[in-house]
Formats: sequence, structure tokens, C-alpha cells
Amino acid sequence: MKLKIILDMLFELLQKRKLSAAYFSKKYRLSPRTVYRYVEALKTAVPLEITRGRNGGIALPDKYRLPVNFMTNEEYLAAIEGLEIAYCHQPDERFLLAKEKLAAEYKPTEEELLEAAEDDNPDAVLLPLL
Repeated sequence: MKLKIILDMLFELLQKRKLSAAYFSKKYRLSPRTVYRYVEALKTAVPLEITRGRNGGIALPDKYRLPVNFMTNEEYLAAIEGLEIAYCHQPDERFLLAKEKLAAEYKPTEEELLEAAEDDNPDAVLLPLL
């Protein structure tokens, strides 16, 4: 549960860049002290900036991005397929946007490129981009 909340906090910070501890406290029904403990745990891997007081909060630097090797190619493909299935069941624009972002990060392996070339199907490698 703790790891899930920490990852959710990270992904939300990646989207919004700055949020307050009170926001996380209310969202996850945690005490502010627990939120700051989770932030300290997250801070070991992510360069967070913590500002207290009015207009303060927990922020990610604007230039911070997830590392390139955050997920394996198989995990990217699984996430892309999952988003496609989710869109089929519930046509919501956010699923397509998330799928496009993941597809942009997907890097086919040399084996996949060779396999697509052998099959004379150049679109086979680009399948996740559809």
C-alpha cells in the first residue's frame, strides 16, 4: 500500500509539478507527518523540492523526466495494450493520450526491427503507435 501511494504521488507530481502536503494528506487519508515521510522516501530517488509555508508545497523541477529505462519494452507494450483495451471498453480521450505518450517512449529492439523487415511489414514495429 505504501509503495502504491508513493508511486501515485510521483505520477501526480509528474503531471502537475507542484502539490501541497495537505492535498496528499486529504487524498490518501494520511496525516501530514506520514505524507512527509513518504516524500522523504521518494526523495531518495527523485529530486523533489519542498517549500513550507504559504505558496509552498512539494515540487518536481521542470526539467525532471522519468529515466529512459524506467520500464522494459515488454512493460511498455503491456501498458499500451492495456490502454487500448481500456479505450475499447470506455472511450475516453485520456486513455488515448496516455497511450500516445507511452508509445512515444517505446523503443523497438533490434530483434523486433529485423523481424519486421523479414516479414516485409514495416508497420509491424509501429503497431503500438496506432
